[in-house]
Amino acid sequence: NRFITFNRKLEIGFDWGMTIMKIWGDEIEILQGNRNFKSKLANFIKKQVFVNSFIMSNKDKISIKNKINYYKPFLIVSYVHSIYELSLFAEEEGVFINPPKSIIVSAGTLYKFMKDKIEKVFSSRVYNRYGSREVGNIAFSNIRDTYLNIEKSCWINIVDEKGEPTKFGEEGNIVVTSLINFAMPLINFDIGDRGILEKINCDKKEKIILKKVTGRSVDIFLNKYGEYIDGEFFTHLIYFQEWIIKFQFIQKEIEHIILNIVKKEGNYSEEIKLIETNVKKVMGKNCKLTVNFVDNLPNPSGGK
Repeated sequence: NRFITFNRKLEIGFDWGMTIMKIWGDEIEILQGNRNFKSKLANFIKKQVFVNSFIMSNKDKISIKNKINYYKPFLIVSYVHSIYELSLFAEEEGVFINPPKSIIVSAGTLYKFMKDKIEKVFSSRVYNRYGSREVGNIAFSNIRDTYLNIEKSCWINIVDEKGEPTKFGEEGNIVVTSLINFAMPLINFDIGDRGILEKINCDKKEKIILKKVTGRSVDIFLNKYGEYIDGEFFTHLIYFQEWIIKFQFIQKEIEHIILNIVKKEGNYSEEIKLIETNVKKVMGKNCKLTVNFVDNLPNPSGGK
């Protein structure tokens, strides 16, 4: 499984053939109504149970809980917000969830209060993973430390807005170089996140760690049915929309979504109609999408 490197596999105690449950997002399943055969076959071979967490109503949370108790996975890999929402629900409802050996969270910022809640409800150790579709695993926490250990498969630099390296302890833009992708080299790839590098002494050796990822916070949207929609769903709607330079989804009312776009020159009315149609599939047919074309979208103080 690409979420687990060899060293982490040994630490977690995972071995191939053990059941994994992946609580992740899949916009294709929502938009098309089903997962394709290739995806189902891959999950079967990897002994992986996939649960789509882009929509999480109370009914969905009960379904996920039941699947965990039925399959009893050794390991759960999840969006951090998805597993956190499930933890809150289980605690509020007083329901039992069969504890996996370990939980790996990703695609969001793991705050201490979230980690404490997940570990309390699931009685499992939580590992924080930072990665991307382009590079795969970038950094991983371990049992002892809250910081992220950088994987040997990549090199991280932190740079300022001018592309100049920052000092250790200073926040900046994360750029990644893959050391194992020989088919399509990625050198100083601006991954779109912000973070802080630190130099520490560990076991009488000096090493560089990713102290914190400060710019990866994924919001939760709420529709009129009381269902929680993971913000990653809206991000996925923009995938392969090359005319969009920057974007921002904002929900100020239950049935009103604002989409701010920095775009390339041209008329993209048909593309916008498709985005609106897909937004309504999760937010409801009466949801209004207001699209604003802006010159720039500056990063907020918190990062992305």
